[in-house]
Amino acid sequence: MTYANWITVHIINNTGDNIVKVQNAEVSWGKFYQTGDKDHEISAANVNETTVAIGGSADVSSCGRQDSASGTTGSIELWDNENKICKIVWDCPWANQPNDFNIVDQSEDYSVQHGDWNRDGARIGTVNVEIGN
Repeated sequence: MTYANWITVHIINNTGDNIVKVQNAEVSWGKFYQTGDKDHEISAANVNETTVAIGGSADVSSCGRQDSASGTTGSIELWDNENKICKIVWDCPWANQPNDFNIVDQSEDYSVQHGDWNRDGARIGTVNVEIGN
């Protein structure tokens, strides 16, 4: 039922000199899951182990819970070794309300750009987030 409410944040590291790490992952609604398998729930602690190699990419995925009237609402922060690069927040509500996706608290030391995402409908979809210097 609410597996239709989902997001995958596809993080692309184009910094050229820093590994990007996911930290402070949280969902207030829904769950994190192993990308490609919504039945394989993973903890926020597992998400916080995500690293993106220089020139590489990684995914963080979240969805609503099956057979539950809930979408997904959450956030992750992207960090280099010592500094926060940005915070990514999303709200993909149940019942066809408008979706929301934002990048906030962005460091002036990095360029952060995101691709298109679905504002209407059940899913936000896959959103490319590119980190550069």
